[in-house]
Amino acid sequence: MAAIDSDGLRVELSARFDFPVRFARRVLARENPALLDALRRLEPFERHRVFPVVDAGLAEARPAFVAELEAYLDAHKSGLIKTGPPLILPRGARPEIAAWLRSRLALAGLDPRSQLLVAGGAASLELAGYAAATYRRGLRVTRLPSSPLAQAGPGLRVINGLDAFGRKDMLGTFHPPFAILVDFDLLSSAGARGRRAGLAEAFKAGLAKDAALFHWIAERADLLAAGDAESLENALRWSARLHLEESMGGKLFDAAEPRPLELGHWSARALEILSKGELSHGEAVAIGLALDLLISRKLCGFPAAAAEAAIAALTTMGLRVWDEALEYRENGRLMLLDGLRESQERRGGALSIPLLRGLGEPVEIGEIPEPLIVESIKFLRAR
Repeated sequence: MAAIDSDGLRVELSARFDFPVRFARRVLARENPALLDALRRLEPFERHRVFPVVDAGLAEARPAFVAELEAYLDAHKSGLIKTGPPLILPRGARPEIAAWLRSRLALAGLDPRSQLLVAGGAASLELAGYAAATYRRGLRVTRLPSSPLAQAGPGLRVINGLDAFGRKDMLGTFHPPFAILVDFDLLSSAGARGRRAGLAEAFKAGLAKDAALFHWIAERADLLAAGDAESLENALRWSARLHLEESMGGKLFDAAEPRPLELGHWSARALEILSKGELSHGEAVAIGLALDLLISRKLCGFPAAAAEAAIAALTTMGLRVWDEALEYRENGRLMLLDGLRESQERRGGALSIPLLRGLGEPVEIGEIPEPLIVESIKFLRAR
């Protein structure tokens, strides 16, 4: 609506988005209608063009997946029109890959009711979402998150980011998915490193949002480290619910007041860059969580026993809490501090770092003394 003032009009806009998130198994079984129903949920009696995309990591880890996806689309020709064989998306959330994907969408001549169906990890889901958001002012996207990290929350987000200019998520869009199907059977192809990344994300959700989840994971750290499928699935489902509830209850997009980073992320984002990709997102988050727990203990009164229990659980699950990139210096300056500067730039104003007062009790801090960061890094190295 528009309101009249002395100089003209003031425009106020609001928008409503809704999309289903379904937890399922064997979504590519021909007799399973979940994916078909999701793709046609708004126009169930029309045939819809589908452009299938599979990220390279999933295609390599699960060689039969591409053929299964193609067979599913072929089996439902009465409701779906496959635009071609599944496109394999190269690794890396980079602008040139998004541009390449967008060119393939244009060659396929997709219309506004067509679907980009993307299966893969969080980075590939975001890249495909970015390409779709910038094609014909927004193309429908249905997501099949396949990695533990993606299923724990990052693959369920309504924002899409790309790395650019040597930094994380420098390009991005707000483009909610059309539908999301979380198929836990896809986790069988995740290796130990992938499982740990998902656990780091779930553990972060427990620390910051739900003490019950924190305790649940900590009590089962040994089982989770051993790859117990039921425990992993329950942790990811719980984490996913917390991420979705936060999205439903908070401000999703506000250019004037961007959301702060999540717990552990100010340093995790810097570590991913400093390690030149050697640390995965989940591994960097685990280290960032350990660092923030120690800082929270000194700055916010977070209980020392809880900090020790959390760091012990991370290591029990096989997650590292220290990496040499923490101590990289340039001209004597600790390079990790770039993460604080980037966080301030993202906010467009004062520094705002989420730490913890207690389990499930986040608090935003405007300054972290460098000596405390150095002291905490030394503690983690000694451990």
